[in-house]
Amino acid sequence: MADVHKDLKVVQRDGMVIYIPTNGQGVPLSKLAFQCGYRIDAMCSLLEVSPRHFRRIFTEALGMSPKKWLKSERMVFARNLLRGGLSIKEVSDRLGFSSQKDFYLDFREYYSIAPSDFQLQETERVMEKLGWAN
Repeated sequence: MADVHKDLKVVQRDGMVIYIPTNGQGVPLSKLAFQCGYRIDAMCSLLEVSPRHFRRIFTEALGMSPKKWLKSERMVFARNLLRGGLSIKEVSDRLGFSSQKDFYLDFREYYSIAPSDFQLQETERVMEKLGWAN
């Protein structure tokens, strides 16, 4: 399988991570990651590449593992969804966490703040910006 896919590339362009298969049509990995539930095996299946080979080319190109990148992408998306007013349950469900508790623990580990406290801070920040703070 490695010989068939030896020309694969992972690059960063305009702040996005792009996967370029041998046919040259780039695939933005953030959309694919969401579609695949932030699972490497599901992404590799869609990309028709082995997980081992994908990890190798990804790590060589970006200096981090795809697992670490996937977690970061998921957490950034979670933060944006919380900012957008979605409930913790909605964010947890939309991003494919097995439970709200798992989402809570991952979010708190990544950002050093609970999702509910993050939402409260964001609400206060917006109210202050609008001049509605006490």
